Amino acid sequence: MKQIIFFSLILLAFCCKKPEVSNQEKFMDKKAVQKTIVVKNDSKVWYVDLVENYIANSKKKLIVSDRKAKIVDWDLDNSEVCDTANYYIFKIGHTETDEENTSARFTASGWIYIDSLTQKIYEYDLPNDKLILWKNK
Repeated sequence: MKQIIFFSLILLAFCCKKPEVSNQEKFMDKKAVQKTIVVKNDSKVWYVDLVENYIANSKKKLIVSDRKAKIVDWDLDNSEVCDTANYYIFKIGHTETDEENTSARFTASGWIYIDSLTQKIYEYDLPNDKLILWKNK
């Protein structure tokens, strides 16, 4: 009897289909959107140049300060799917450590959203909780 139950459970496990993953869930898959730059055919992920261009040309005081100190870094933080856009969310800032260099933490100097469909960059206005289209001047 135990063998019948055991084999029935195994059969049930193999027969059950996994639900298909929607495009939205694929977009939200953290492993697919991590900052780690995957090199395919000697090319970078499409958003790397956009983020680096933003950092090089940003007029935000904190980012300019980090850039001058040559400590600016960025990290892909998250992604967000909206009705009208799919955004990759990046935090831009620098890493700080304590005196013993044991406790590293990332301090954000700014946030940008890049629309994956239009590849436009939006600065996040924290006090007003809104996105502002960034125009490289």
